[in-house]
Amino acid sequence: MLFVYCLLFIFLFGVFVECEKKDQILVVLSTGKGLWNTGVWSGYGEGPVAELKWAASGIKVDKTKCQTKIPCFVTKDESKTSIADAVIMETVNHPKFLQQNADHIPFPFPQQTFDPETGLKKPLFGMFYYEPSAWYPQYTSAPEFRQKFDFVMGPEQHSDVPLTMICPWGKTQEDYLSPRTASPNSRLIAYFSPYNLDPYYDSWIHGLIHEAGDSIESFGPLGTMDLPSIVSQSTPNKIEFMKNYKFILVTESIVMDDWVSAEFSQALLAGAVPIYIGAPNIENYLPGNNSIIHIRDWITQHPKNLINYLKYLDSSPNEYQKYFEWKNNGLLNNFKEKFNQCVYYAECRVCNLVTQKILNHKNDETILKQNL
Repeated sequence: MLFVYCLLFIFLFGVFVECEKKDQILVVLSTGKGLWNTGVWSGYGEGPVAELKWAASGIKVDKTKCQTKIPCFVTKDESKTSIADAVIMETVNHPKFLQQNADHIPFPFPQQTFDPETGLKKPLFGMFYYEPSAWYPQYTSAPEFRQKFDFVMGPEQHSDVPLTMICPWGKTQEDYLSPRTASPNSRLIAYFSPYNLDPYYDSWIHGLIHEAGDSIESFGPLGTMDLPSIVSQSTPNKIEFMKNYKFILVTESIVMDDWVSAEFSQALLAGAVPIYIGAPNIENYLPGNNSIIHIRDWITQHPKNLINYLKYLDSSPNEYQKYFEWKNNGLLNNFKEKFNQCVYYAECRVCNLVTQKILNHKNDETILKQNL
């Protein structure tokens, strides 16, 4: 069955309507001609409900609420590339999979032709990555490489499809406003460390951990404790585990605008107060005012001063509770926006972007013909 979509051009004296027929928008996830994959970790191309793995294990993503102007199909079947409207390539996987051989193997771009029906290149090329661009500049931000793509999906907010880790994590947006329900034997600080720290605050964070002593329980590559397997293998269980702590230390691997890791939103969802350092523009990701403790406000002082402040909050329930007063006012609009940009739900936005590019081009062509 063919679906009809219409372009409406509203002019001063009326409405012009142009209708076309099209089955669906087809988006292919590239395998790099067998060298790597695209969107496996994010559950792309898995159908209306995807069960996530690795860092988001135990989470199911329901995509059935996606609304598009034209039905859209995202597939991992690369044999459909020749008829696809767009091909998405997880560009950082080229160096990640090939490592030292990446520079010696040309990036496997699909063949691109001109589609006389739409007046566009076909398929459109989409760049996808969720890594700090500074780690893979040749495959993310290099102008000569980037200009080969028609749209970009990335963590930077200036991307065509901006992506975040502000996600539901098996809950809803409203659950971020739920009152804190910690155990009566709440511990002070938990730290789920990344594999490395930005040099800017590496030594200060190690000093903070040293000063905290038994007040902090540190897990991960930089930690001294192992997470129970039931926690490490399930994101919902990890969030439940976080509820045992009043504060969660969140440190990013790099100082970069818009690079905000999953632990930040997971700590908020757990009802803990994030102690945060990383993205300089973290204010754009806050759910409410006075919702986190900024390490940058303390980094010129000795780490012991921050530990003393946390212990003061631990012994002063009324002062600690002030970090949750924002929940009474609802979520900030910036946070709602970032929530809607969760990386695991990006297929819908990509479908709408590709559809809009096709419609916009037809719009431009129609207006041009009318002005001839």
